[in-house]
Amino acid sequence: MDPYSPVIAMGSTDAGSRRRSTIAHLALIVVAAWLTFAPALDAEFLDWDDGDLLVKNLAYRGFSFEHLRWMFTTTLLGPYQPLSWLSYALDHALGGMDARVYHRTNLLLHCAGAVALYFLARRVLADLLDRSDPGSSAPPAPSSGPTGVRALTTPAARSELAGFGALAVALLFALHPLRVESVVWCTERRDVLAAPFFFLALLAWWRYATRPNARDYALVLAMLALSLLAKASAIVMPALLVVLDLGPLREAAHARGLRRLVLEKLPVLALVIPFMWIAMVGQARDAAMATAEQHGLVTRGLLAGYSAAWYVAHTLWPAGLHALHRLPLPDAFFEPRILLPAAAALAVTLA
Repeated sequence: MDPYSPVIAMGSTDAGSRRRSTIAHLALIVVAAWLTFAPALDAEFLDWDDGDLLVKNLAYRGFSFEHLRWMFTTTLLGPYQPLSWLSYALDHALGGMDARVYHRTNLLLHCAGAVALYFLARRVLADLLDRSDPGSSAPPAPSSGPTGVRALTTPAARSELAGFGALAVALLFALHPLRVESVVWCTERRDVLAAPFFFLALLAWWRYATRPNARDYALVLAMLALSLLAKASAIVMPALLVVLDLGPLREAAHARGLRRLVLEKLPVLALVIPFMWIAMVGQARDAAMATAEQHGLVTRGLLAGYSAAWYVAHTLWPAGLHALHRLPLPDAFFEPRILLPAAAALAVTLA
């Protein structure tokens, strides 16, 4: 085929336009996030945990065998976070106990997380737009209407829409007030370090689910392992993969069959289970987890539903935020303010 044919030229133009828009989107995300949280770069260490975790702690300051052994075995203050300890050690090697170095790393990692989320959201939105458009497999439609707006059946139009949607998602994540604690508090390094790996694991899984291959599956396990080594919150991954199979990836899941769906989750589950156990042991040692006598199975379920609804509500309307949100008293768990959000969270999950 003639490389200068209209078809090739149009494809080349579209690809160049996508690259330029992607670069512009990423630049906007990083600059907006950096400017928003830049005041934190001049902050000091906080009195909450930063003192015991970093200022008074000599155990992480180095890369000797003893330092590394400590990082990969400790649950100081509760969490198991060897990758976070390695990042703190690098901060110390670069700047000693200069708090600005630690804050800068937090902000860089937050920007990386927002960028990773952008690519995840763009892939998901692009696939969903392709799937929902009955003309997606047809040749590109010509521009129509008095304004010359391209029909959504045009691949370039769908890609552009997915890009702007991903930009909105990434900016909402990057600039939302709920991110303040994770970004400006050095102790919460685990949040901003785990996030980019978690988003990349989801992106690799989405690619694997829509077009199964060993490379993407290995990438899922690698990114998930790194996220878990930064913070144990990534243990939700197996449950999240099941939700994806039942929801937006149900067609791809049906094509793979039940046996394969179960087998492909086993390595993910095997990776997660040890971190679940370590997290429980670490939290119990630090008395950060309530006992079964304090909160039984029912109250824990209600509290989980209430917490999920709380985060959704405060994502939509981030008012009344403060550093410490205490648990409701045990006798309040069956009040409407707890039951209604828990019921709403359960209904959304089942739907």
